[in-house]
Amino acid sequence: MTNVDFDIIAFNGLTGECLTTDDVLPIQYLPCSTPEFERGIWEAVTEAPGRNWDETEKEYLRRNDGIRETLADWAEFMKFSHCWTNANVEFIRPYLKESNV
Repeated sequence: MTNVDFDIIAFNGLTGECLTTDDVLPIQYLPCSTPEFERGIWEAVTEAPGRNWDETEKEYLRRNDGIRETLADWAEFMKFSHCWTNANVEFIRPYLKESNV
């Protein structure tokens, strides 16, 4: 028997095709909504100097419209204060209300 480093995750009995773990991108597991994690997201845009959100934070914001909408409202209210980096502005811009884009 040959050793393989993937698993079959789906099999089509009609065509004989297999979908393996090699065929799909890994799932990105995100942290649960914790005050500490969300505080880090807020600190990136409220404390000088601002910092760019990392990929985990951005994915969290994509999936959690509550905090994302609150951040967008904050951005509009603060007119993108000096704590907002260009990268964070560009990330949140699609979520702003159309009248303020």
